[in-house]
Amino acid sequence: MVLLRLKVTHQEYYTRTTLCQLYLCIPPPRDYFRLSVPNYQEWFQESVVFWLHMFRAECNTRVHRALEIDRDVNMTTLRRSFLSIEVLCLAIIFIPSHAEVIHKFATIDYEWPNATALAQSLANGDFASKTGVVSHSDVKGIPPGLTTVVKCADGKSVLRPYPNWDAQKIGDCSALQLPMSMAINPNTGYLYVIDIGRVGISSPNPTNLCPAKLIVYDTVLGGSTILSYEFPDSVVSRTTNYLNDIVLDYVNPKGACGVKYAYMTDTMTRSLVVYDFSHKSWVYKDPVSMGTDNDQDITIHGIIYPVDVGVGGIAMSPHFQLPLLLFCRIQEVVSRQVHTWVLRTPGNDFVSTTRLVGSKKSQGGGMVFGHKGLFFGALEYDAVYKRDMEADVISQGVSEGEAVMETQDPAAQNWQTMQWTDALSLDNESNLYFTTNRLQKFVTNKMDFDGGDGANFRIFKYNVHDKSYLFPAVPERPESIVG
Repeated sequence: MVLLRLKVTHQEYYTRTTLCQLYLCIPPPRDYFRLSVPNYQEWFQESVVFWLHMFRAECNTRVHRALEIDRDVNMTTLRRSFLSIEVLCLAIIFIPSHAEVIHKFATIDYEWPNATALAQSLANGDFASKTGVVSHSDVKGIPPGLTTVVKCADGKSVLRPYPNWDAQKIGDCSALQLPMSMAINPNTGYLYVIDIGRVGISSPNPTNLCPAKLIVYDTVLGGSTILSYEFPDSVVSRTTNYLNDIVLDYVNPKGACGVKYAYMTDTMTRSLVVYDFSHKSWVYKDPVSMGTDNDQDITIHGIIYPVDVGVGGIAMSPHFQLPLLLFCRIQEVVSRQVHTWVLRTPGNDFVSTTRLVGSKKSQGGGMVFGHKGLFFGALEYDAVYKRDMEADVISQGVSEGEAVMETQDPAAQNWQTMQWTDALSLDNESNLYFTTNRLQKFVTNKMDFDGGDGANFRIFKYNVHDKSYLFPAVPERPESIVG
């Protein structure tokens, strides 16, 4: 049997202390009702989930080691061993999860303007429901890449092009070609979208139609365009870029002047792109911190998937006087940070000011800062984890910029429904949103689009008692600049 020694988390300590204080003084019989503790089992949920994670990982590790030692192991015995391990580990699936599935799909479909438009798109190959995934639609057959999600009268979730169909005409460089990521300023309703400008980038022969651009929509006024900036080829390559993720920088701690900078990762060119809202842009590159190394494998459900890409995930700390930008490569567990004062001016010494923060629980690209901690996808565990920034700062007795990533606990996990967590975001009502898309199956052509394996794509909503890094700020909508 695998024995695991678990660290006592801050939550466990608090729980036990609370129980001890609660029962320290036994009241008279007439006050027994005061001892009622509803839903006490939820206090231990994170610890149990964490233990099962560790148990499963240790089992897999030991089985693989045994196979390396003895290649002639009896397969019948091995299958029985795996069965006993999986039966115990799958118990985690039945642990109640507070994460709510608000939308799910087996295949992607749209809210079509009429039947003729659908038939025409199917006939000319513009639409094929089995060629795209939620958060990634970089192949022919999925026309609009920026959408909202709506439910039909029958309860089916479909995608509605945003702001409309005309804004996403392939070949029209004033329209979106391949929007890969977005961020929204909750104080103004402005939506910031990065458009790669290239189509079919997962295919052997991508089409380099347009320059990459940053577009800002006003969601309060129905999606009107208030900014469209085309990146020069010297900053973002028209033929090789893969703009992946974006975060926003107020500079002013209260956000009184709106957004001043946007930071974006370019996965293919291994770079960080900076846009200054005075209509300037520049790029920082570092092959060591943003390139690839020997860590190029991601293991999901015992299957190894080789991944060889550059920097992808990015997150912005909520303290805009001395903010930190956290970034990582999807296939590695380590994360790095750099102070944004370095990025706000071109030509600074990026390499020497970059610091290794520590190792995440697992590989993953999607991550987002709240005010209390960092939420990030853990691909090996089919989960979202949280780094408790406050706990790290207090326990280590250092500043936020010096703290090492140590306190990490599961926020949500499910081996069936949370495969490949991505696109994490927080709103101002303490809700964490994230997608799951089984991308590892999609890229290996093993995804069941007929629904036999259940929904392939899900959008989750989960109250985590933390708010967006962009909150709070002044409620007024600034008029002078994009905010």
